Amino acid sequence: MPIIGLQINGLNETIRTVIAGYGVTFVSSLEVNEHLAQEQVAIVHVEEVNLKNPISLCTREKDELSKIASNFIDSIKNDTN
Repeated sequence: MPIIGLQINGLNETIRTVIAGYGVTFVSSLEVNEHLAQEQVAIVHVEEVNLKNPISLCTREKDELSKIASNFIDSIKNDTN
């Protein structure tokens, strides 16, 4: 295990730390699109690594899902099985 030399809480601080050259992080490309376009950060592809991002769906207890939302959930379930 690598020794943690710097520990940061917060997405913006983490991205700024990477931009400053203090290491790497795992974040959604959506979070760094602007920084990618400005070439402040880069995407690093790592072979033989299968990372999964959990998806949480929260609804109000008595609300019914729309047909579109139900289809979306079914699509995600089918892709993950």
